[in-house]
Amino acid sequence: MKLIDFTGKYQELLELYNQTEDSEAEIALEAELDSVVDAIEVKAEACAWMMKQMESESEAFDKLAKHFAAKAKYRSNAASRLKDYIAYCLMGNTLKTKSFSFGWRKSVSVEVLDEGLIPEQYKRIKTVIEPEKKLIKQDIEAGATIPGVCLKENMNLQVK
Repeated sequence: MKLIDFTGKYQELLELYNQTEDSEAEIALEAELDSVVDAIEVKAEACAWMMKQMESESEAFDKLAKHFAAKAKYRSNAASRLKDYIAYCLMGNTLKTKSFSFGWRKSVSVEVLDEGLIPEQYKRIKTVIEPEKKLIKQDIEAGATIPGVCLKENMNLQVK
């Protein structure tokens, strides 16, 4: 059975228990309620162990991702340095080997010398507008009324 099923069963038994007037039925329902509570505890503990394991794995994967990202950046930089080294050694000459051909291709790029002198038509504006939630929360808690927002109370499960 799933944890949610045990919770539903507990609610059903609790309603029956509250409605019954027979003492023998009450005793049987109490025993059944106790067994459901025990099952809920066992299931919740198993879920918590799984959750902790998954959190641990997630942290390990994050560390691995950072490790591999650093390795990838190092390799990319090393490859770029090798390309620069080959370019320096060839000094503009072409070269053909068994596996590779080294040649030159012209390209044109824009180099910005003084950004302040560039006319506005050649500039773009990047704007990011987002609510300043920490400030909003502080002001509302201080008594301010801010349209378009409200404080929402959340119930966050803590597993220690």
